[in-house]
Amino acid sequence: MKRNVPRLTVVLVAALVLAALVTGMAFGSAAVTAQDEPPAIPASYYGDVEIDTGEPIPAGTEVIAEVEGEEERYSITMEEDGQYGGPEAFEEKLVVPEPDEGTGAEVTFFIDGPGFEETEVDTDPSDVTWESDDVKRVDLTVDDDDIEIFEEIDLTIDGETDEITL
Repeated sequence: MKRNVPRLTVVLVAALVLAALVTGMAFGSAAVTAQDEPPAIPASYYGDVEIDTGEPIPAGTEVIAEVEGEEERYSITMEEDGQYGGPEAFEEKLVVPEPDEGTGAEVTFFIDGPGFEETEVDTDPSDVTWESDDVKRVDLTVDDDDIEIFEEIDLTIDGETDEITL
């Protein structure tokens, strides 16, 4: 009499191995799918900042970026008159991480500094949209009617000194 137990054992072991492989592939592919997209690389901006009369905005002014639909804002403080950040790889830039809306979200720029309140500025190019890994020159211009830069000086006329605000 021939015994079928070894054959049955082989079939059961093969079925268990096959089931383990199929289950492993299903969970493994889900894990790979979740990791397929790396995080977006932030966008970076730099450029000139001036009043529409051609006068540079002074160092110490903060340049602010606000992305459409986002509460958080990003900023850089100008190190030199008339410029924020720089084009070279190791120069500081205004860095903006990926917004919730992702690619195509509108970026609006403001300046805020000594002698004037936060003011929205015009940009060149006129429309700036967020794109991953974008390193873009965006020049900023503020209308001289939109800001008031105050400076107090002492003025002496005929031996009398008065403090005036310009």
